[in-house]
Amino acid sequence: MASVKISVVGAGSTQFCTTVIRDMCVTEEISGSHVALIDINPERLEQTYQFALRMVSESGAKLTFSKHGDNKSAFSGSDFVINTAAWRPDPGAVDPSYAQKMRDLGYNHYSPLGPGEMEQMEMLWEIAQDILAYCPAAWLLMIANPVFEGTTLLQRHLPQLKMVGLCHGHFGYREVARIIGLDPQHITAKSCGLNHKVFMYDFRYKGKDAYPELDKWIDAHEHDDAYFENRVFTSVHDHHLTRGNIAQYRMWGILPIGDTVRDIDWWNHMDEDRERYLFGRYGSFHSNLARARWNEQLEEKRIELDGAMASSAPLTATYPLVRSEEQVMPIIDSIANDVQRVFQINWLNTRGQMAGLADNLAVETEGMVCGAGFFPIIQPKLPDIVIDCILLPYQSVCDLKVNAFIKGDPGMLLQAVLFSSCTKSLSQAEQWLELWLNRPGYEYATKRYKK
Repeated sequence: MASVKISVVGAGSTQFCTTVIRDMCVTEEISGSHVALIDINPERLEQTYQFALRMVSESGAKLTFSKHGDNKSAFSGSDFVINTAAWRPDPGAVDPSYAQKMRDLGYNHYSPLGPGEMEQMEMLWEIAQDILAYCPAAWLLMIANPVFEGTTLLQRHLPQLKMVGLCHGHFGYREVARIIGLDPQHITAKSCGLNHKVFMYDFRYKGKDAYPELDKWIDAHEHDDAYFENRVFTSVHDHHLTRGNIAQYRMWGILPIGDTVRDIDWWNHMDEDRERYLFGRYGSFHSNLARARWNEQLEEKRIELDGAMASSAPLTATYPLVRSEEQVMPIIDSIANDVQRVFQINWLNTRGQMAGLADNLAVETEGMVCGAGFFPIIQPKLPDIVIDCILLPYQSVCDLKVNAFIKGDPGMLLQAVLFSSCTKSLSQAEQWLELWLNRPGYEYATKRYKK
């Protein structure tokens, strides 16, 4: 067993607080370790800190915790840095009319550059610089989006940084299994691609190819309107084996998994009525209805946590000490204790693990992890239609964003905006970029493009 120091940026996240801290408490292999919790929101940081102390007390885990408002005071001596943070502007400085101005230009609540991706990249870069300054030997486990662009940026331009990008969208195969009536405990699956653009190339039930079972289910339900009308959707991520997902499978000959389902076919996202018909009750994750439900779910989790923390009942009554499916703590155990395992990772394509894509691009594949680090595993080549029509265009936009960030070039940002399916003219894209570059409250994220 190895005792390590783990620093967590964005520890005020409710999802982190209730999931990864429990995983830490049940990972006996890191007994004696210290966890530095970091967040700029003092109230949420304090709640996470108190949650951690109570979980340690109830579980008997041999862990200690400290709380910090900045990276510098926390990072020294860290072996691992987990980044879950999402950058947000000061609410008091934000122009409340910005969202309406964006809609007036023909864009929804998401930027055509992605949901806060350029703003996040600014923060990811700053965190990486702090790691190199205060704990250069530490591994950065990057959970915060954008994993694709962020991993490409950091591994391409800071090669001395030890880091990996992580996501859990590939676990979508379990939902697929449940829908078609197979026990997920007996399912294995493999997928690869680019983060949020991954495809399940192998699907097995008790060791046997389960794609025939999937095809059989689709043949029986594809045109069953009653099934889709009566299907219960509880989450904005319940989009596997909807009409839209089945159409994607028919078009590309391989099943898109996880977040991939929501945005690889722009022609099915031109209006929300069509989205709901194709992808269920909430439509696309990008729809107004889905975003409203997502915010409701976050608030429900926050209320649940507030209630559990205010109660004298054990926290474990609400948050049982059961290991989650998150990869973070098993990866830390593998590196700290030299335990060889295979995980889904995002890593530069330097080994050619994804045929048909650039070698300086972060790809999502299986990778072997042990005390020596991460070793991506070469994957079977995806169908040419997937590479040519989905992955290569996504690669081009990523290059534009990363190069724009490094060079501070607004012209490259403009080209990335022109790739958006919502962009109908050069004038529209230019007006949006001018609006985006001059938002009050966002100077931190946009100053590099005003050189």
